[in-house]
Amino acid sequence: MWTKEECNSFFKKTLGLELIDEELINALTYLQARNLSPNSSHGDWNIGFTPLKLIELVNFALEKTKGKLQDTRFKKVSEEIFPTIYFTLLLAKLNYGKHLIVSSDVPDIALVPIEALGDRRGNTINAFPLECIFLPPEVINNTAGENDSQKIAKLIIEKKFIKRYVPQTTLLISLNKPIENLNITEISDLLLKNEAQPFHQVWIFCNLGSDDISLTQLCPSLLAYNLNIQTDLNPLLY
Repeated sequence: MWTKEECNSFFKKTLGLELIDEELINALTYLQARNLSPNSSHGDWNIGFTPLKLIELVNFALEKTKGKLQDTRFKKVSEEIFPTIYFTLLLAKLNYGKHLIVSSDVPDIALVPIEALGDRRGNTINAFPLECIFLPPEVINNTAGENDSQKIAKLIIEKKFIKRYVPQTTLLISLNKPIENLNITEISDLLLKNEAQPFHQVWIFCNLGSDDISLTQLCPSLLAYNLNIQTDLNPLLY
């Protein structure tokens, strides 16, 4: 079982949230009840959160700190957690079931099908790994290429295709601003032509402004979904 200090470190690293003693005790009770590997020999906890619970925790953190998602302390939330929440809700919308979100280091996220919770064998549980990469506008602008689509494909290949991942890994790329004249088809074609492509699937998340987003599967085939958070995704929260 984690100490209060370890619990505080988890919430600070994952959600930018620092808890007082009473809040830590309550958090430990909550986490212990949702530990997916209670008999882990190495002492780590795999804590699964629903999308709704993560949003509640983030809102609590923002209210408690009087902060904004753009603040440095919420870097993991804005660059990894929220894109993953929307991706998970899209999976539910497409009838791929509901998943718990587990924050880790390698890969960045593990998605655990809720229906798999009853099929545990010993310390193992079915899950699929999700690797995340966030591409800031300034990084895209400073990358060589004839257009933003080529620059984004170049960055993905240079940063992620050179590494090894288990075959089930999905890559989720995030852009926090709409890019004018972005050619998603060109990005998909460039990635598919690269023989080193190591991922089961590659997706790109784009914030289109206000409550509109796009989630597009780039590999192994092109599938685009334009969504409104309020009308298309929030009703699916669990």
